[in-house]
Amino acid sequence: MPNSNWDMQYNTGVGFVDREHRQLLESIQSVQDAANAKKDRDEILFLLGRLVDDTNVHFNSEEATMADNHYSGTVLHALKHRQLLEQMNSFVLRIDHGASLSGFSLGFLNNWLLFHVQEADHFFGLWLNEHGKR
Repeated sequence: MPNSNWDMQYNTGVGFVDREHRQLLESIQSVQDAANAKKDRDEILFLLGRLVDDTNVHFNSEEATMADNHYSGTVLHALKHRQLLEQMNSFVLRIDHGASLSGFSLGFLNNWLLFHVQEADHFFGLWLNEHGKR
């Protein structure tokens, strides 16, 4: 999987959301770098755990902002978040039980983040900005 860098097209216009998205992309890149360097399973599990933790923190803050601002898409957005967390936890369990971290898993995480940012999070950012909220 090629390295992905943050691009302005991914900005939502909501400062904390954009910062957290960049951090998630960096965390995915750290996992990818460790896997490509054939680091040991414990290091990869540590990095995956940190990615899952960062993802949980981000999703919680994003969903709290949605709820606080009465965003109508909160329930569907949160469902997408839960689905990704389930997939991420499944990756962690497979690695913990001896599987290698596949390029598919890394590609999935990277692509999911960038697609989600460009679609669902973009609309949320527009909505917040249109309603004078940040």
